[in-house]
Amino acid sequence: MSTSKSLNSIAESGTIECSESGSFAYDGSETSATFTFNNCTESGITMNGTLSMTMNNDGTSGTLTYTNFSIIQDENNKVVYTSATAAFSFDSSYELINMTITINAYQVISGERTDFDNYRLTFVADSNYNVALTVNGSIRSDCLGGWVEITTNEAIQGNAYDDCPSAGQIVISGNASSLTVTFNADGSVDVSGAVTDHYDSCNDLDTGACSNY
Repeated sequence: MSTSKSLNSIAESGTIECSESGSFAYDGSETSATFTFNNCTESGITMNGTLSMTMNNDGTSGTLTYTNFSIIQDENNKVVYTSATAAFSFDSSYELINMTITINAYQVISGERTDFDNYRLTFVADSNYNVALTVNGSIRSDCLGGWVEITTNEAIQGNAYDDCPSAGQIVISGNASSLTVTFNADGSVDVSGAVTDHYDSCNDLDTGACSNY
């Protein structure tokens, strides 16, 4: 079933009580829907805020927008979106071929908080599963030692079935220093700061204590 047909099934308005507490309201049409969560608790997870969806008539492109949206298990495990958007498109077989995500949010996982400021991810793919990624924006956490800026100089490229990218370059800067990470055609990686370290494979990269980010 296409997503547009799924939206068609909620082409109405109403309010539904959540299984444990709270509720959510919905307001839909054939190509759009808005869900507003009010302390909606399911399986110990509480949601608040607004999620809006739009789709074109054939379900091949659309957007998701989160506004003041939170998903909370407890104070040590939660995600809070001040704002977040995702724009996406599919080919005629409904394979994802293009997506752009922009996030202003913070997450807490096992007590460790990470903030995202104007964090933007783009994804482009073709029918042969060749993909190109860009990442730009700022991240802050105790582990990272403050705000870190990520800038994509060249899109990270490769095949979805390969272990490592075959092209691309990003710059990671913060605390008055920066690192340039370059992905090479043979799957190797060069990390350049005061000196350049060469890794034969992306799997050999030293991610250190902040490997979750």
